Amino acid sequence: MALSEAQKLLDELMGRHRNADPNDTLNTMEWAEKDVCRHFLVQFCPHELFTNTKADLGTCSKIHDDRLRLQFKEEAPEEYKERYEHAFIDMCRDLLKDVDRKIQRARHRLEMTAELREQEAKKEVKSPDGERIQVLNDKINELLKKIEELGTQGEVEEAQSHWMKVNLDQDKSMEVCEVCGAFLIIGDAQCRVDDHLSGKQHVGYSKLRESVVEYENRKKDTDRKKRERRRTPERRDRSRDRDRRDRSHTGADLLRGPS
Repeated sequence: MALSEAQKLLDELMGRHRNADPNDTLNTMEWAEKDVCRHFLVQFCPHELFTNTKADLGTCSKIHDDRLRLQFKEEAPEEYKERYEHAFIDMCRDLLKDVDRKIQRARHRLEMTAELREQEAKKEVKSPDGERIQVLNDKINELLKKIEELGTQGEVEEAQSHWMKVNLDQDKSMEVCEVCGAFLIIGDAQCRVDDHLSGKQHVGYSKLRESVVEYENRKKDTDRKKRERRRTPERRDRSRDRDRRDRSHTGADLLRGPS
């Protein structure tokens, strides 16, 4: 492999500034360089939202630097700002499509478990009450132990699934969070609700949704203003045409004189 090709490959893998001092590199970089994270320049990098959660996107390989973001906002041509923002919003939408599919599946699971619970309630249980209660307690304790193990291993989503089963066995009604897809207990203690709302996944998906909504509202407003600007010359042209017709009629009347 030629030296230039080897250098090019290293540039692609490790960046053009791989051998430079990190502080010196950041001070000399420009916002348009390929090593810079474009999403971070626009608003934020989605890779930073879900660190150490089930939705973790992994570490971003690009550079995040506040100086470069400020430089981008102050110096970048509008064409580049629009292009970068479109790419950022596309990624946000893709992530939201994934979580919305998860929410749909979770709703379906709740519907199925509600039907199963109703069927179980209709069955005549032959075993004595004391024996039934012991079996139920054993099952709940087993599930709680499994939840603790999964939580320790970082398997948050699977732990939530087992937690739902515990609450189902305890005859508690569940619902799905429409923002992040987590299972919630209806009427749960406020402290647990607050923990959920401040959790990394809920906050992350909220941020994605807010960014998309804000972009779409801004785009609607921009499109409306463009339509109004296009209509304004048309109105002026129609007004001038009416004025010419009025002057033409007035001149003709003067030439004819009084009848």
